[in-house]
Amino acid sequence: MAAIDVGNAATDRATAYSDGRTFIDLANPANLSGKITSVELWFSVDATGVKVGTFSGSSGQYTSRDVATIGNVTSGSKQTFSGLSINVVAGDFIGIFFSSGGLELDTTGGSGVYNKLGDQFGTGVQTYALNATHAMSTYGAGFEAPTVTTQAVTVIDITTATGNGNITDTGGVNA
Repeated sequence: MAAIDVGNAATDRATAYSDGRTFIDLANPANLSGKITSVELWFSVDATGVKVGTFSGSSGQYTSRDVATIGNVTSGSKQTFSGLSINVVAGDFIGIFFSSGGLELDTTGGSGVYNKLGDQFGTGVQTYALNATHAMSTYGAGFEAPTVTTQAVTVIDITTATGNGNITDTGGVNA
């Protein structure tokens, strides 16, 4: 299985986003479909009520695909959360919501971040406002979904050869 990655590196940045909004990072959309199994975050202020997930859409219209509740996150360094199982489809973006705290952000040099007031996970299609050059410290990694293949089953009658040269059907499909 190939590796999936989505979002920006979780690093110490110039400023921070305030709480109470859902943010969707346009940098580095998911390269493959599968599961995000770990997330890296960097907060400048301790955070509570943290949720991280995937979003699909474009041009300010986004829908959450899946979410994992992280809970509380300590600030001041990169924090990694493993053992997650967040569905992701190639082209999805990573998003985050937190009730309190401050998420590291740069206001220049980024691919852009959409935002909307409130927790938008599970709310259907929503319209978000764009901060065109922003970059935030939210990164996800995981593995491509395994390829499932099907194979035809061939049924064979079971027969037995007797000592006299006769063949006897012993209970296959046509018995």
